[in-house]
Amino acid sequence: MDTIFIGDPIVTNKNFDGGAGLKGVVHTINDQDVKEPGYGIKFLDKKKVSEGLAKSKKEIAGEKLKLHKADSNTIKENLCYYLGRKQFEHTPAYEDKDKNKQKFVCNIRQLRVEDKEEIPNDIRKSRESIKSCQSEVEYLGVRRIEYLQSIYKIEKDIVQTQEEYKAEIDISDIINQYEKLLKNKNIHSVSMETRQSNKREYIIIKTKSLEYTAQDGTKFDTGAFIFYIPFDFKNLPIAANYKKHFLRGTYHHPCIKADGDICMGGSVKEQIRGYMNYKDLLGIVFTLIAFLKKPDYRKPYVDDEEFEHAQKATIKPKDVFNYLNRTYWTDHEKWDSDKYKKAMDKARNPNRHNPQAPDQEQVMRIINETPLDGAVDTGGNVPIEDIPESVGNNGEELIA
Repeated sequence: MDTIFIGDPIVTNKNFDGGAGLKGVVHTINDQDVKEPGYGIKFLDKKKVSEGLAKSKKEIAGEKLKLHKADSNTIKENLCYYLGRKQFEHTPAYEDKDKNKQKFVCNIRQLRVEDKEEIPNDIRKSRESIKSCQSEVEYLGVRRIEYLQSIYKIEKDIVQTQEEYKAEIDISDIINQYEKLLKNKNIHSVSMETRQSNKREYIIIKTKSLEYTAQDGTKFDTGAFIFYIPFDFKNLPIAANYKKHFLRGTYHHPCIKADGDICMGGSVKEQIRGYMNYKDLLGIVFTLIAFLKKPDYRKPYVDDEEFEHAQKATIKPKDVFNYLNRTYWTDHEKWDSDKYKKAMDKARNPNRHNPQAPDQEQVMRIINETPLDGAVDTGGNVPIEDIPESVGNNGEELIA
């Protein structure tokens, strides 16, 4: 059976008591701890649905679906009806012969639909702020002008937000993000995988081999990496090296531990968080690549002169998440201590320093390795004025 995402359009069939041919969109999906998933449908014409149900003299058996309390409240607040899968026909919001690409676009689109559904709550909170300001105006008097200015600004923001809520969600930039990633010469592949240990879905970005630059100018192949980016964008990405290893995966990079934790330093971490908030995959990936080529953290887990002699990885686990499994490395990989000692004795340099932050020129060099013609936008929703200076001076430069 086809995969259904929040925001997908549906049309009821003859199995729905309210009648066939009624159009709506999927608002809520309840597939936890139930034999058959239930779908909260937000109908375009609620009056017709009510009339159809009245004629049939039947109610939708929502209780039989064992709804979670939160789901029940969501359905009630949004005037949705809960339907079983057999009561409607479903058409994906986006289809592509490349099923991996289709899944990517539909998942990102679902996140945007969920964000959009929060807008009414944001507007309600803004109106409450206006009431609070109005109360303060009446109470203080002296600061009346300041509060009136605050009210004016909030009201202006509400108008803009309402326009955003009315607008249709544009998936063209999501498609562009996927395609532009694959065109970048540093990227090997993009896929979606589920981690069995926590049942969470991740965007898996595999890079090609990256050249590392130390502060003293020394350059060497630091291996190729896998970025594990949570599809809900709620946690920072983690990474693993699938071509080189240091002491059987103890470290994947001077700044990446065995469990994939990336020690980015404050500025890069905040930069990544900003892109996560906007669900801007291009910004996340290009910033990570720039960082791994030239980190900004002054106290790495392993000195660059040691990692320069990391050894070729031979493991090729079927489960991509096993690259983050220290035990898997220990059981299946080898480390040639004698080879490492000889290399270190030969190449040890007392004047080597720890890596510094990637400058803007380097970041732009990574970004510009996407061979595209013409000026393009950021591939995400990041307002031009919000793009960090360390990534570019304007939106066009981000993935030029």
